[in-house]
Amino acid sequence: MVEVAGFALVVDVVDAANMGLMLGYLGSAISLGSGVGPLLGGVVHHAGGYYAVFGMAFGVIGLDFLLRLAIVDQKTLRRWTPGESPTSPERQSLLGASSEEAPESAETKPRGSSAIFILLSQPRILIALWGVVFQGMVVAAFDTTLPLFVGRIFHWDSLGGGLIFLPMVIPALFEPFYGYISDRFGNRIVAFLSFLLLVVPLVLLRFVTRNLLEQKILLSVLLALIGFFVDLGTPALAVEIEDVLALKEQETPGIFGSKGAVGESFGLYSMAYATGILLGPMWAGFIVDKAGWGTMGWTLGLLGGVTAIPMCWIGDGWLNLAAEQTSTASSVGHSSLRTSSEA
Repeated sequence: MVEVAGFALVVDVVDAANMGLMLGYLGSAISLGSGVGPLLGGVVHHAGGYYAVFGMAFGVIGLDFLLRLAIVDQKTLRRWTPGESPTSPERQSLLGASSEEAPESAETKPRGSSAIFILLSQPRILIALWGVVFQGMVVAAFDTTLPLFVGRIFHWDSLGGGLIFLPMVIPALFEPFYGYISDRFGNRIVAFLSFLLLVVPLVLLRFVTRNLLEQKILLSVLLALIGFFVDLGTPALAVEIEDVLALKEQETPGIFGSKGAVGESFGLYSMAYATGILLGPMWAGFIVDKAGWGTMGWTLGLLGGVTAIPMCWIGDGWLNLAAEQTSTASSVGHSSLRTSSEA
């Protein structure tokens, strides 16, 4: 719920041109939370024991509660600044049609579960959601198996098992820049390359087998690359979902009601990530137990390569370009026929 509300707040105050950059900041916070959790847990457990970890967790929850009290949403802000327009033109397509423009539409168009079904009927959203599921699987797979692996191969305790997550966390600090890249070059190329290139470090994990300094450096570099490629695609997938939402609103104004479907769209995003978090430990734990660490790496790499293929159909993908060209050619043909008949 907190993640969905955060996404909705960002969309509510940011124009579409900078959406990738700002969602990069939000994605950076989410990725840092996922990565810093195991890191701090291992360090605190080593320094203070089992109960100290839960003390830290309760402290973070308390800080989170205080920060939520400091949030001022757009509805409250408009009451303080009544002279300003509630929604800029750039954000209008994301938030839905205003009540003044389509009062009847807001009453008759679907909301809630109906809006979710409309979103799930869009192939581009389904592709983006599968990408999010795979990202969650990769993160959870390493949360489950990495501390056990370094403990068995390198004989590290909880401190080393926590610090080994540091290479995966550092790339998340640059996620706003990845969002800028997505805004600059488009969702398709960024998402496609992130999943395709992720295959390489995942497959190379099989070469980490001995307790040597070179092997420890290799593992750290591979983990940094894995974290980089996972974080690189995060803003692109989030922006893709919002792009489809805006496109549907432009095609059929008021289809999601007067308030839009931002909450539903990012609810689907969070659901997909949670599904990956659920599947990742089962995938990784089963394969490591039956076939070993190296097999887990190359099977995840294979799944990443398969995931890269449908990314060609998001954003300005080849399928969409072909459809647009076919539609344009068809309209030109009909126009020519009408001109001939009139002549």
